[in-house]
Amino acid sequence: MNSPTAARDRFVAFAFCWADMLVELDTSRRILFAVGATKQLLGVQPEAIIGRNFMELVSVKDRVLVEQLLFMTSKRGRIDNVTIRLQGQKGPTPPVAFAGHVLPDRKDHFFLALRTQAHLDDKGVAEQGVNRDKSTGLLSKDSFSAMAVQTLKDNNAELTLVNMTGFQSFYDSLDEGERQVLLNTVGTTPRANSLGGDSAGEVGDGKFGIVHAAGLDVTALEAKLAEATKAFDPAGKGVAAQSATVDMDMTGVDEADLAKGLVYTINNFKEQAGDKFNVKDIAANMDNLVK
Repeated sequence: MNSPTAARDRFVAFAFCWADMLVELDTSRRILFAVGATKQLLGVQPEAIIGRNFMELVSVKDRVLVEQLLFMTSKRGRIDNVTIRLQGQKGPTPPVAFAGHVLPDRKDHFFLALRTQAHLDDKGVAEQGVNRDKSTGLLSKDSFSAMAVQTLKDNNAELTLVNMTGFQSFYDSLDEGERQVLLNTVGTTPRANSLGGDSAGEVGDGKFGIVHAAGLDVTALEAKLAEATKAFDPAGKGVAAQSATVDMDMTGVDEADLAKGLVYTINNFKEQAGDKFNVKDIAANMDNLVK
């Protein structure tokens, strides 16, 4: 039973133990298959959404989040139980839980499961010895530093620091539901672009660290983060993201020196106030510390 139909059938059989609505997408986000509670969620029967772009069915404020979740799914094989809202006939739906999977024998397709009555305070499972922000899923500053040392040492990877000046005040201006969606989006975007889909951390308010494969398009990353905030701003301005990549030659670098340099760099980055973000100076200092 290795045919595409068999793969889909296995997914449907298992997923219906959890979900109310299931869809299959191709890489262009076009819906190939749909079954379940589409009438209750979207106001139409399943066959009415086949052929449509799935992103059209997602609430406008959640579209960046869902796009990044799909990107993460393509890297990690799955993403579980993230809260999103769909775009129903009368506006955004109540929160639904969203899970995505890429099956080993259908790597060019996304299989999505959605469940009604999701709770905004779903936190997921804690990991032994790893601390995460409960709202974003990002590693804490200390857990990120520890992860980054090992990952940078063992892989052809780079460290990028991202600053979103004014993020906290922007966040405070939103209502509770909007805050949760924004945090989900801002947390998912760095993770989706990180090495293995889970090598990103929040090191301060609106400040993030990402360990990623060499050559990541950080300009596109900045644009995604800014786009996520614009959806919540009636003026369409949102919060700009500024980033820079720490360029280091890891040849002969001692792990203890790398750890010392990373801790200094991240703490220095966290303490810089407002728009006084000079990652070039921080990067130069780190490079000197580990030599």
